[in-house]
Amino acid sequence: MLANLCVESHLRELLEQGFEVAVVKDATAAPRHPEIGDGYTAAVINFGFLANAVLTTDDAVEVMKEASGGQPVTALAVQPTTASASASHDPI
Repeated sequence: MLANLCVESHLRELLEQGFEVAVVKDATAAPRHPEIGDGYTAAVINFGFLANAVLTTDDAVEVMKEASGGQPVTALAVQPTTASASASHDPI
C-alpha cells in the first residue's frame, strides 16, 4: 500500500463523517513512476481538492499551538462539523 493512498483514504472517510480535515503534506510520501510521473505532486493536488487545509509540518504545529492557547500540544480533540465536504478549501 502506498502512503499517499492511505492518507487519501482516511481523508475521505473523515470528511464523510463530517470532520474538517487538514493534511500535513510534508509528512507523507508517494512514489515516482518512470512512465506515469510524480505521485507526490498528484497526491498533494488531490489533497487540495478534498481537505479543508493542506499544511506543512511547521504550519500544523503553529495551528495546534494557537488552538491550545500556547500550552504544550500533546493531543488535540477535533469534533465533527456540519460543514459539507464541498465547502471552500484553502489553496495548496
